[in-house]
Amino acid sequence: MRTLIFDCDGVLVDSEALAEGTLVEYLSHWLPDLNIDQELGQALGMTTAAILRHLESLSAYALPVDATEQVDTAIEARLAQELKAIEGADKAIRGITLEKAVVSNSRRSRVLASLASTGLAEAFGEVPIFTADQVANPKPDPALYRLAASHLGQVPRDCLVVEDSVAGDRRPCRRYVRDWVRRCQPCGC
Repeated sequence: MRTLIFDCDGVLVDSEALAEGTLVEYLSHWLPDLNIDQELGQALGMTTAAILRHLESLSAYALPVDATEQVDTAIEARLAQELKAIEGADKAIRGITLEKAVVSNSRRSRVLASLASTGLAEAFGEVPIFTADQVANPKPDPALYRLAASHLGQVPRDCLVVEDSVAGDRRPCRRYVRDWVRRCQPCGC
């Protein structure tokens, strides 16, 4: 094992509850025919745009043209005020001597802001960050993992991926990275 690749949201920072709460607030008004809480369970970890497209396809209602912008702006406002690092993340990052990277379905600006506001940017130092806006098809497609492995000069069997979301653990990604340890809970396992 030479490289440790972290997902960001839900693994390093406790952002998923904030994002989900914001999505529920907006989507309950826009798509009143859906049980948003239930539908989001399978969508978290996807990009905001993908979540909105998915849920709109299930509804008889249409989303506002600027729905992604409205939701992302609201999520980022909450993150700026309320975001915290996952307990123990800072200590783990500082204590692990393997080469590290961050792979996230969030936009680069959101990942950078999240790591900076929680102090994890300092813990990581100069770490490569790979985000959804760098690939045509984000997770569950393995493109982000391919990009990270290629950039780091590694093969999958030399990497450990810490991933918590449904989108990061879906079959297309799993097939490509079958040699990678793919799922870990914040328990430190």
